[in-house]
Amino acid sequence: PLRELSDEPGSLVRRAPWPVDVEVGVIAAQWDWVVRPQSVRTGSLQDFITLAGTHATLPLRRATARRTCAFLKTGRFDPQAGAGAP
Repeated sequence: PLRELSDEPGSLVRRAPWPVDVEVGVIAAQWDWVVRPQSVRTGSLQDFITLAGTHATLPLRRATARRTCAFLKTGRFDPQAGAGAP
């Protein structure tokens, strides 16, 4: 059920073990009404960034793609990687 994908206490998301030996980064949407940005800051994140956008539009933005590429290459979301066209 959808409730298992929430940040509610006891949900699958909260019960699942945090990955070991995996670099995890999170890009949160500033205006996200689906996933609250503060709820994704769990475990030991390698990096975290909040970008302008909504849950639906964030994956479609070039700035998101640039920052994702930077993270995959370096393990960090480069703040300069999103400069330029949205």
